[in-house]
Amino acid sequence: MEANNQTEVNKKTRFKDLIHGGRISNIESFFMVAMALFIFDLPMMFLEWALIGFLLNWMISLLAAMTFWLWFTLKGVSFVKPSRLFTYLAALGIDLIPGTSASIILAFTWTVGTLIILIMTRVEDVTGMTLPKVPKNISDVKK
Repeated sequence: MEANNQTEVNKKTRFKDLIHGGRISNIESFFMVAMALFIFDLPMMFLEWALIGFLLNWMISLLAAMTFWLWFTLKGVSFVKPSRLFTYLAALGIDLIPGTSASIILAFTWTVGTLIILIMTRVEDVTGMTLPKVPKNISDVKK
């Protein structure tokens, strides 16, 4: 009987997380994506088209990296997991390459990276499932 009550509590909690957004609310998610798009990606693209982006975009990329790392960390989203770390470093790495912000395809790396991390976080909050971690030792890998 008690296990059934615990299952009901888990279902209600997960439904509440789905509605309210879990660790990161829907409104805060919107502001994260809007900041990535309007504060970082679009200005970097316009600076690149104005031919001065190679002088300034690396500073904007580092500011974006620090901003989103701090924001996600304050909300309890860890970058220890390889999938999040890879997404974060890929967005930073692509943005640090001069000229990538001039391309329409590669210009929105912070927006896409933020969306991917938000989706991974939301899936973890709603389902309770986490992506597998990389083992620390080779002996930890089961054969």
